[in-house]
Amino acid sequence: MIIQCYVLFPVFRDVVRRLSALMPSKWRPAALAGVGALYVLLMFAVGPVYHMMDKLQLPVITSWFTLYADRNVIYFFFYFVLGAAAGMNVKRWDEWVIKAQRVYWPLFIVITGYLLYEMISLFQTPQGAVFSFNYLSLLRPVMAVYCVTSIFAAYRVATWIAHKGGRAASLLTSIGTLSYGAYLMHAFMLRVTYYFDETLFAEWNHVLRTLISFVLCAVFSIAGTWLLARTPLGKWVVGLQVRPRPAGGPPALQKQA
Repeated sequence: MIIQCYVLFPVFRDVVRRLSALMPSKWRPAALAGVGALYVLLMFAVGPVYHMMDKLQLPVITSWFTLYADRNVIYFFFYFVLGAAAGMNVKRWDEWVIKAQRVYWPLFIVITGYLLYEMISLFQTPQGAVFSFNYLSLLRPVMAVYCVTSIFAAYRVATWIAHKGGRAASLLTSIGTLSYGAYLMHAFMLRVTYYFDETLFAEWNHVLRTLISFVLCAVFSIAGTWLLARTPLGKWVVGLQVRPRPAGGPPALQKQA
């Protein structure tokens, strides 16, 4: 999906700029909400589109909507629209995030509890406990709503921490520089955590096992990115290269343009 984003980004940027120039600023929040509603409806269509494409068996196109549907950029377009809205209207975005707290925080908390309950209940099978996160497929309406609310919630927490400053802000800033590489390798690292779960935590409570897997996946992904960033190919593999530390100063970072 990352390659698709790179290829389509110039077109996406041009379209967003043109539409933004044509639309009065007062209508932009409503337009963004409308696009969000259409995106949720699109998630309802993922299943029917899958079956239709499976019957048609069109070269390349069918696999794009079936086998690789979870990597199809079309099914994730709204998150890029949100990013454009935030990047082009930072001050207004901050205002929206603050004003909408009464909406997204309850949704985020309720859906988090619901998904956690449903996921953990599925661990119990007739064959015993099976530790899997397949239930958390992003191509579902409830997950679309959850991802959007989590973006708002995470942004609100991040701005609050940044405003306070201190070690927490510095730590999150350091982690943020590694976020791209961590994103690329997190799916693999999640598989790695299964080994530790099955060998070390098999008899533990499922909720605790889920939380441990989450923490291990995050730590392994960040650590892996940190290590790769120190190699000559780090800039091309994880989008970041950490050069040797100058005398008396911090390591120099070089990001992929």
